[in-house]
Amino acid sequence: MKYASYDLIIVTENFAGSTRESNGVLRYIAPLPMAQRRDWYVVLIGDSFRTLDAMQAYAESVHLVVNPQDVSNLGAILRKGLADFAIFYRVYRSVLAQTGEVA
Repeated sequence: MKYASYDLIIVTENFAGSTRESNGVLRYIAPLPMAQRRDWYVVLIGDSFRTLDAMQAYAESVHLVVNPQDVSNLGAILRKGLADFAIFYRVYRSVLAQTGEVA
């Protein structure tokens, strides 16, 4: 993640035997400047989450949370989440493009 850009990052809260608090991926992503993070779509999968709960996602510094029981519907969940993400950033990206800051 230091040397490549990703459009979509999906990680489980206990990735590599960690907890949410010690998860290396989450610990790396959370403090990054927003300019670096805004193009990434980060999904966190965990037992304590309600799928598509925006407040839980915000609290975890990710875009979308998914309960493992809903992983069988991940395609549809991602389509909804990515559509919401595109709407949310549409105006912002338009202004950046108009000012020449980003193409």
